[in-house]
Amino acid sequence: MDRRRFRKKKSEYIVPGGLSEALLQKVFEHAPMAIALVDGTGRPVLVNQALCDMLGYTADELYRMRFTEFTHPEDVHADGELFRELLKGRRSSYTLRKRYIRKDGQVITALLSVGLLRDERGRPQVIIGMARDITEQVAVEAQARAYLDRLELLQAALEHAGEAVFITDVNGTIRWVNPAFTTVTGYTAEEAVGQNPRILKSGFHPLGFYERFWSHILSGQVWRGVLINRRKDGTIYYEEKTVAPVWDAGGRIAHFVSIGEDVTERIQAQEALVRRECHLMAQNRILSAILEVADLDERLNRILDAVLEALGVEMGSIHLVEGDRVILRAWRGLSDEFRAHVQVFPADEA
Repeated sequence: MDRRRFRKKKSEYIVPGGLSEALLQKVFEHAPMAIALVDGTGRPVLVNQALCDMLGYTADELYRMRFTEFTHPEDVHADGELFRELLKGRRSSYTLRKRYIRKDGQVITALLSVGLLRDERGRPQVIIGMARDITEQVAVEAQARAYLDRLELLQAALEHAGEAVFITDVNGTIRWVNPAFTTVTGYTAEEAVGQNPRILKSGFHPLGFYERFWSHILSGQVWRGVLINRRKDGTIYYEEKTVAPVWDAGGRIAHFVSIGEDVTERIQAQEALVRRECHLMAQNRILSAILEVADLDERLNRILDAVLEALGVEMGSIHLVEGDRVILRAWRGLSDEFRAHVQVFPADEA
């Protein structure tokens, strides 16, 4: 075959519709897709400008090469196997993604379709290859795969996290929960999704607390703190929580992600420790009052102050039994009317 023209009579290139060989030649040369006619050895015998532009070689340079010379080494075997099957008649065409090495050394990826054209008697006539540069598409696909891999990794991490995690939309409707959420709250995913986090509301926080909370996160800030929540079974628990906004591509808040850890045991242990410290301090003050103060009334008043502080209350009194009477000796927070009734009463009524 001549490398510039088809070795056919002009009349053979008349097709339905009246297209001439000259017009077909122009279509071939100016087609936006890279096209080459290749002989049985894999050598281009006719190429168009799009192929030259894609590979960076001139047509004359390509005519002196075989396709293996500008095919990426890692793709030569697969392409060669398909090419040989084509020549042996085991297939009439094939399509594959194939990497090419441009003249400048740049590696590009193309979607290549190859077909074997036969004459009227079924004899191989010419091999035609058409390629479209999909390098940018492959790069986008790689980025998408990497993004999906990260999403899968993130989902797996959230699924196996020990903390209760749930995601809401900007209106506060729960869209997703992890298994730890069910463990902590008692609500299954089916029960929680579509609900509002207020299903966990315990009533211990005032309305203003929640107003400040929503104002904070809707402004785009991360909220951290401890919430007192209520489980499905009604029990109260403390949750150390972080709530962060999730932004969409347009820079708007689309979702909120909430990560919470059940710290009930820690809080209870801390409260018990504080109570223990208060009791010890009260005992020390009582002991000091007994040892250091001689006046009985002053001693009783100091003891009462220590006890009330330890208990965290503001009202109390100390009565002493004197013979058959009980006499009020120290008090805090008692009204005059009430104190008058309990000032002195018989011991057998105590």
